Amino acid sequence: MTNEQIKDRLTTKLLEIAPGLKERKLYVNVVREDYFFINFYNLPETLPSCGAEKENNRQMFSFTTVKESKYKLTHTVNALPDTYQLRAKTADLDTLLRYLGAHLTKVIAEVSPNLTHSKV
Repeated sequence: MTNEQIKDRLTTKLLEIAPGLKERKLYVNVVREDYFFINFYNLPETLPSCGAEKENNRQMFSFTTVKESKYKLTHTVNALPDTYQLRAKTADLDTLLRYLGAHLTKVIAEVSPNLTHSKV
């Protein structure tokens, strides 16, 4: 599978699991087939934002292959309250995407965007 195909598969699967992500900023970055990461910004897709505003609302998650068909999901960046830190987990990719999708759905529902630079 190419990096672009992996990116499309991950994005599609996450949007199926967590439809609220369609209204937020989500970027999937595939470095290699065995390592990729997801940047999530808890900002409405319609809101223009500068770099600092995005960083104040950011969570980043990395996926690393640990053995055949098993990945480790690690929450590497969290600018949101500490209660929204996701615990690391190792499992198959579909299980990890459901785990991440449930977490991001909770974040969207419970955490208001931290608007430090934009006017609403």
